[in-house]
Amino acid sequence: MSSVSEPARGHGLAACARSAQRLDLFWVSEDARLRHSWWDGRAWSPAEDLGGMLASAPAVTSSARLRGGSA
Repeated sequence: MSSVSEPARGHGLAACARSAQRLDLFWVSEDARLRHSWWDGRAWSPAEDLGGMLASAPAVTSSARLRGGSA
């Protein structure tokens, strides 16, 4: 099982908070694939492979509606 320490082996870490209890991390793995893991307020998820062949670091954003704010 992967852990949140996995981004240290890749590069291009990006993060966004979708709520007070949710933090999403995205990074490029050593084999240039997009990876994702999230914090749910209690524990980190296993890293998931989102695929692709990235040539640069990821960038992420979150809408106010998803963060619990007004749209």
